[in-house]
Amino acid sequence: MKHLQTGESATCSIAARNLWNATGIEVNAGEEYALGAEGEWRDACIKTTARGYLSAEAPFLSRILLPLFEKLRRRPADKWFVLVGAIGRNEAATFVIGDGLPSWKPAARGELNCFANDVRIAYGNNHGAVTLVVKRIR
Repeated sequence: MKHLQTGESATCSIAARNLWNATGIEVNAGEEYALGAEGEWRDACIKTTARGYLSAEAPFLSRILLPLFEKLRRRPADKWFVLVGAIGRNEAATFVIGDGLPSWKPAARGELNCFANDVRIAYGNNHGAVTLVVKRIR
């Protein structure tokens, strides 16, 4: 597990298909980090970035079906495929990263884990990965 020094950064790949992606980066409460994500991944045939997408932005047939499943997403109020983070694998303490957070202060110590916001049983049709850069600011 890597603990970043002030000014140091680390890069890792976050696969769309994984329920959890361990980053290998240990973060600590009281420290400050900047998070940034680039690249594209796919929800079945829908290409998107770490910012995710709304059901209304999907192709026609998906626009009809996706709203029926929104409440089943791991973070129901947030977009499909938005990049989400957590300390450890605590579903109750997840937070939205999207394509980046200029300042994030963890509430606890532990490994940063990430995932694409999707329905738990639907990860099998996900493809690709985004690249996450974590930089310790303080």
